Amino acid sequence: MSENHIKKVPSAHIERTLWISLTALLLLIIIILLVFAYPDIFHHKYSYVAPGAKEDRPSNYSARLERIYNLILENYVKPVDAGDLYRAAVNGMINFLDDPYAELMEKISALDVSDTLTGEFGGVGLVITKNKLPEDGKEPTAEHALYVVTPIEGTPAYRAGIKAGDYIDKIDSVSTFGLTTDESMQKLRGKPGTSVTLTVRRDNTEFQTKIKRAKIEIETAKYDIIGHIGYLRIIEFTSRLPLRVHEALLHFNEQKIDGLIIDLRSNPGGSLEAALEVADFFLNKNEVIVSTSSQSKQEEIVYSAKSNAIVSPKLPIVVLIDKGSASASEILAGALQDHKRATLIGQDSYGKAKVQQIFPLKQDNSELLKLTVAKYLTPEGKDIDKNGIRPDIVVDMARLQGKEALASWKILHENRLIEKFLSKNPNPSPDDIERFMKEQRKKGVYLKREDFLYLIRMEQIQRITPQPVYDLEFDAGLRKAIEVLNKKK
Repeated sequence: MSENHIKKVPSAHIERTLWISLTALLLLIIIILLVFAYPDIFHHKYSYVAPGAKEDRPSNYSARLERIYNLILENYVKPVDAGDLYRAAVNGMINFLDDPYAELMEKISALDVSDTLTGEFGGVGLVITKNKLPEDGKEPTAEHALYVVTPIEGTPAYRAGIKAGDYIDKIDSVSTFGLTTDESMQKLRGKPGTSVTLTVRRDNTEFQTKIKRAKIEIETAKYDIIGHIGYLRIIEFTSRLPLRVHEALLHFNEQKIDGLIIDLRSNPGGSLEAALEVADFFLNKNEVIVSTSSQSKQEEIVYSAKSNAIVSPKLPIVVLIDKGSASASEILAGALQDHKRATLIGQDSYGKAKVQQIFPLKQDNSELLKLTVAKYLTPEGKDIDKNGIRPDIVVDMARLQGKEALASWKILHENRLIEKFLSKNPNPSPDDIERFMKEQRKKGVYLKREDFLYLIRMEQIQRITPQPVYDLEFDAGLRKAIEVLNKKK
């Protein structure tokens, strides 16, 4: 008799199994309905990321950023302006870069850039920058004031005595601490003939100066002969500069000079193309002028001379630089120094050597993003940015040093005492000047004699038309350059 290997399942067990299956199926249906009815609960608030999942992809961050933006607009306790929220988010990302040259720009800013590069615009004639604004709602401080890279020679700001390294704390009583560079620029610019009052800080001494705005037409270069030495003063790199430099070099050649001084002091830079063309006059074909370094291979470029030099390699050259020499002027100085084509004299340059690119954000270009995309390196690979160009021979060209000297200058400047003195004495004799200095010392103005004479001379120069190309008496850097070139004869 065979055995039965299949046991009979009790009916109670079958009923229990069927009940559990029906319950599980019902729960699954409920979960599916909830997922379709409330997707945010499962897909956003309580989403699970498996170990090793690539949540750090840029596309994931941008999607989350968009979601946060929409969540704030739709759910914040009080209404938020969409445009303000957008600008706050963009400015937050820009501030994170710790780059004073990156900014969200309005359409007028792009026009400002174009005007500067062509050499004609309205305003007071300052090249400015500033530190990034503080984050986390902290109040901006004095270190966030507007910083003067350099005044442009011959402009209202230059004549008012503003210098490279000054801070502008206020523009018409409005603090610059919380303003962007772009906002500050718009306040400085205005209709020619109107005035703007600046509160300027120099070495912790504060003074006010009222400046009348004018149409700024930059004279790109000046030149002259000092003995048998050619003197070329490059004021700014604009599209018109290469022709002007070529004109000067032809003149120097006719005069048979035996040395050349290129003065780049207080030169804020400008057009890269102009700097490359000028460097081409002094370097031979394929010699590197400057290169760029970037995370984007498309932005890594080597700029080299396109033709052989038109200036004889036997002609000794001195280049003058100071802390107001920036950008394109540093590119030219660095190229001539690295190729042993010139001796650099003066002070460390400013250290601004970044490549900015402007990206349109709207089709009508009414909103643009200015972003640093690369940095410049000298032919030997030295990083110019924040380091500057180091001169071969250091010459201290500063005037009015020390708190006492600046306090005395403030009295003279704000009360226009030198201006009034020269109005009464257009051609003062040495005795007139001595009497003036004694009178001022009685009033608490304590300056060295050479500083008094320098300030009087600077005021006299402002009254001369056209102004002299150079002033050898009060220019220690220029005198040193001539001394170096005379030794090379």
